[in-house]
Amino acid sequence: MQRTKTLAKDFPPDVQERLHEYSRWATRAGDKRWKKYASEGTKNDSERDRKGPEDPQLRSPASLLLQLRAGFGVSAKADVLAFLLGIEGQTATTRQATEATGYSRATISGALEDLVRADFIEKSGGRPAEYRAPVRSWMALLHRSETAEQTRETGVPKWRYWAQVFAFLTRVREWAHEAESLSKYMASTRARDLFEEFGGAFDANRIQVPSPAGHQGAEYLEGFQNAIERIVQWVPAHL
Repeated sequence: MQRTKTLAKDFPPDVQERLHEYSRWATRAGDKRWKKYASEGTKNDSERDRKGPEDPQLRSPASLLLQLRAGFGVSAKADVLAFLLGIEGQTATTRQATEATGYSRATISGALEDLVRADFIEKSGGRPAEYRAPVRSWMALLHRSETAEQTRETGVPKWRYWAQVFAFLTRVREWAHEAESLSKYMASTRARDLFEEFGGAFDANRIQVPSPAGHQGAEYLEGFQNAIERIVQWVPAHL
């Protein structure tokens, strides 16, 4: 829940309002942890069907995070392990894991150290320390050998920084409404600020988008439109 609140800060108010809506659905379904947030916001949602699948299938590549949460509980440990598995044997620092998962640095630091202590992941002796998950060993434990062909080698989905990408797109929608009443120069300036705020997510996801540095003044509006189009094309291709 704290992670959800942390991630929500990057989204505009109308998206945050939907979080309150979701909280009311969750509370009605019996999860009282969301009760506090269910009482906030505008109550304009309708009653939803509470019945879900009785036996969810958790062995497909896309359900890795849900499978780990089912085993470890909904916690930072499950999420940071999914992140380390999703970067396919590469190492990551505490800072990188924090940015990827949306938890606080202290929470992720504690989770990583507990996983190392349990011998579930490996830790380097450098400064800053880097962490790595033995992917193939974990995939065998999670019974994913039969799905390996679907993701070429390991059977684990690559980690994508979805929260940041979705936050960017919702902020673009907000920017588009605001830009209607701005000059082209001011709209371009706001677009540059938005790009700089989320530029790290494009790099992390390896999305090739035009940099504002290559455009002067209002000329960047065209480049920004190009960037949005590329990101919109990238999303369904990597879901």
